[in-house]
Amino acid sequence: MRPQSSKAKGRRLQTTVANALIEAFELPPDDVRSTSMGAAGEDIQLSARARDMIPFSFECKNVEKLNFWSAFDQCKVNAADHMPALVAKKNRSDTLVVIRFSDFIELLRMSHRGRTQTETLLRARRTPSHPCGTMRCSSMLRQIADLVATKEDPIISTTESYITNTDAHVQQEAEASLSDSASGHTE
Repeated sequence: MRPQSSKAKGRRLQTTVANALIEAFELPPDDVRSTSMGAAGEDIQLSARARDMIPFSFECKNVEKLNFWSAFDQCKVNAADHMPALVAKKNRSDTLVVIRFSDFIELLRMSHRGRTQTETLLRARRTPSHPCGTMRCSSMLRQIADLVATKEDPIISTTESYITNTDAHVQQEAEASLSDSASGHTE
């Protein structure tokens, strides 16, 4: 493959990763940028706002044969204080992400912590005394659950914005649930 073609192939993967992050976290395009080919450092540059949501430093490799040990070493060097993530792709294959096992365990821990907080809110919806049987309340809680999967601890910030658009009884219940979650009390 000609050098121009291989650089174009690598650039396509970087652009795909950047666009996926922009879409997944609903960020403006300036917050996630693909760097030019051959530039030193990480392949995807994140703004401070994006970095708060995305703890990774990305190295992208779109090649048919990859020595992932050396590619991951390059990723670690560029990562500084962030979690290194090697994004690898080859023709007619799935795109893969290689991360350290310790980072994988931390992501599982964060996901579980968020799921536990969401389950507290969902339990409040299932209680017989719950005054709201509407789809609006259920929908709000499901949207919060979806957001938990994408952010480390979005319950407080996202619930506050949803509360402003809901009925007073839903607001009181959410505030009580947040208070219980923040203090570590669960039902």
